[in-house]
Amino acid sequence: MKAIIVKKAGGPEVLALADVDKPKPGKGELLIRVKAATVTVGDAKLRSMSRAILVPVGLIFGFKPMKIAGVEFAGIVEELGEGVSNYAKGERVLGTTTGLERGANAEFVVVPVQSRMGVLAKLPEGLSFEEGAALPVGAMTAWQILQKAGPLQGKRVLVYGASGSVGSCAVQLAALQGASVSAFCSAANVAMVRGLGAAAVLDYQSQALADAGEQDVVFDAVGKLSRSAYAPILAKGGVYLSVRGPTSERADELRYLVGLAAEGRIKPFIDRRIRLEDVPEAHRLVDSGRKRGNIVVLMD
Repeated sequence: MKAIIVKKAGGPEVLALADVDKPKPGKGELLIRVKAATVTVGDAKLRSMSRAILVPVGLIFGFKPMKIAGVEFAGIVEELGEGVSNYAKGERVLGTTTGLERGANAEFVVVPVQSRMGVLAKLPEGLSFEEGAALPVGAMTAWQILQKAGPLQGKRVLVYGASGSVGSCAVQLAALQGASVSAFCSAANVAMVRGLGAAAVLDYQSQALADAGEQDVVFDAVGKLSRSAYAPILAKGGVYLSVRGPTSERADELRYLVGLAAEGRIKPFIDRRIRLEDVPEAHRLVDSGRKRGNIVVLMD
């Protein structure tokens, strides 16, 4: 099968399209024919992180450096491993390969039905494979972090970095919960972010954070705000949230978010659709900091 292999730690040049053996599912596992995958900021970080750091950390937390790139996927169950009864051949699924050596930038991927780090869920017919692949990480991260602020009904929420995968989901999820959402992004992304449900959209290239006015919640979706930047606009008792805080993947939360997407209440923003051989170039875009929303890798 075709796959994007990671030859060693480094820049996008360490990625290569290669022919590798098609995997076989073991006990409690599924073989998935990948229909769509993504290229994310997390993928780029895993690719570039020194193995001298990644290997010891992986031994502590139970994961290994990825030999095949790509964490998010959507596809069709091709084969069931021994003991699997809650999925069927031909079923549509989505999920992540978090913690696994072999990722989803490949024609096939094997994932456990129950994973300590990754997640798996059924993909409703109303959602495309593209939408399924683009949903898990951005939506789960935004959802978990927003929960730390408590009920958002009637609250003023500012999302900084609103055009990325996490930020675009945070805008939608905060608005869905009844918040008045302001968003910071580049001028090129103002119309896109406004379309996601932001009541006010500010261009960080020409406007200051103070122009957003007082906020009950500041969500830093890129992890770049300093306390001196956000503190002046945070209301008394307000909450600062950041992607720099810890999150985890939970299957129940993914199922809930998939339900919202199936109902049309949230929608992952897809900026680019690429072929498998274009993944290294997509990593260059991610490294530049100019990625909008999600980059989806189409397998056919």
